[in-house]
Amino acid sequence: MGSRLNPLLGAPGYEPLTRGMQAALRHIDDFLPAHNINSLEALAQHLA
Repeated sequence: MGSRLNPLLGAPGYEPLTRGMQAALRHIDDFLPAHNINSLEALAQHLA
């Protein structure tokens, strides 16, 4: 378990559709974007 960062989560319409990603999501507690400074600041707040 744990958190995973994905820069694609910031793209409009992105969906984790590959079978590998769908299988991995069951084991991820937090699937977070990391595409710009705002998302990284939100990550810092999440980790605090």
